[in-house]
Amino acid sequence: MDPITPIDLSTLPAAATAALDEIAAPTGPGFLRILETTGAADAASGWEAAHVGALRDGALRSFLPLYLKDHSAGEFFFDWSWAQAIENASYPWYPKAIAAIPFTPLRGRRLLTVSDDASEARALRDAALAAVTARGLPQLQVLFVDEAELPLWTEVGALHRTQVRYVWRDRGFGAFDGYLAALRSRRRKSIRNERKQVERLGLDYIWMDGDEPVQSEWARIYACYARTYAVRGQLPYLSPATLRAMGAALREAMPILTVRHEQQIIGVGLFLRAGDTLYGRHWGALEDLPGLHFEACYYRGIERCLAQGIATFDPGVQGEHKLLRGFLPELSHAAYWFRDAGWRDAFTEVLDEERRQVARHFELAAEHDPFVRTRGPD
Repeated sequence: MDPITPIDLSTLPAAATAALDEIAAPTGPGFLRILETTGAADAASGWEAAHVGALRDGALRSFLPLYLKDHSAGEFFFDWSWAQAIENASYPWYPKAIAAIPFTPLRGRRLLTVSDDASEARALRDAALAAVTARGLPQLQVLFVDEAELPLWTEVGALHRTQVRYVWRDRGFGAFDGYLAALRSRRRKSIRNERKQVERLGLDYIWMDGDEPVQSEWARIYACYARTYAVRGQLPYLSPATLRAMGAALREAMPILTVRHEQQIIGVGLFLRAGDTLYGRHWGALEDLPGLHFEACYYRGIERCLAQGIATFDPGVQGEHKLLRGFLPELSHAAYWFRDAGWRDAFTEVLDEERRQVARHFELAAEHDPFVRTRGPD
């Protein structure tokens, strides 16, 4: 077995990460290199890389994305309330270690290996835990992890946590009208009315691959993206250089919906595609136009899935309003490893209660399922 060592992505050529990039597309080590070298995820932004992995003949054979953080921004598996409660009790929640893809709640493997040998995945895991322990950090969070990988974490005492997200799946709708026909009449009428309202604005919707926008278009795209954060008094996670580099590298795996008025981009939806899943990631508009968010972030995404045979559309975390539009609740998974047994015991009780709340959430969602075939006619 190849030895596990610290991995500095900035020193590795693209060819060195190619095998694992394919396994974890579109957010493999090459994607992380872009975030780190353009300053989106680096020590200055509170994302200090501490990756571990194994190299053979200059090629990366295994890899665990590991970051040391002193905040919880850009993670999307929310622990703000936990952090505040612990800090109020005079215990440090930060710094912490996370195994995750920055700014992106895409589900997937975190213990990436070229081979299927479970011992290599365990070696990665153990190296990460050793690094966390050596630094005296209180915890390691493994976020949006593939459910099949969870046993490798729980067998060393990590706690399993779940979070609700809303996902659209093609049920053989055929086209957008088929999707509407499957909805209860009240929801069908509401969606048609929303789209008619936006249609009156006279906007054009043009899809582009990530490497297609020219410089002037990128300037407008970024302005739309940044405004979403500005109205909340926040700085955007990604810089113009980061977005352009992502687009150039990911190309068709980063579809961009541009919303235009008189040929000028006034809104944008930034998506990622991984296999048969379309992920909605970022959105923004230069004006607050009624209904445009739903049109650009949900309905146009559904249309693209149906046109391209994409089975699943995951528009991002949170948002019960998605349920009314045919996005049904599913679970995201995380593993939390605590160095201190007392913390582990305390959070076992916290997670037991959280799981009961999640179960209740699913019960309530079932009562509001918008599809005719699962609830019967009006």
